[in-house]
This record gives sequence, C-alpha cells and structure tokens, in this order.
Amino acid sequence: KSLGKRWYDLGGIDAEENPGVYTFKTGMGGNEVTSIGGFEAGEDFISKKMVQLVELVKNVKTSKK
Repeated sequence: KSLGKRWYDLGGIDAEENPGVYTFKTGMGGNEVTSIGGFEAGEDFISKKMVQLVELVKNVKTSKK
C-alpha cells in the first residue's frame, strides 16, 4: 500500500491439496476469481498433435511432484 499499489495477485488456491495456504489467502480479504484456463487453436493436424504431446508430457511431470 505504501507503494501505491491497489491489488496484489497471490496466485492460485487449492482448498483440498493445500488447506493452510488456502486459509491464509482467503483470509486476506480478496476476491476468488476463476478463469477458463489455457487453450489453443491450430490450423493443421501436426500442430495440434504437437501441442497435445507437449501438454501430455507437462501434465505427467506435474503429477509426479
């Protein structure tokens, strides 16, 4: 506030996987916002399949953490 900022994005929340952080962030008095998430559009078959492959690899790596 002393720097003149009106808001600060604390990032995502997950009440089930991280209840402590969820409680902290919701106690800050902000607004919970939901978005549609990422999406992409491709013209050709190969581009679409490459994006799907990269997302699959990313999701596998993320689920192992």
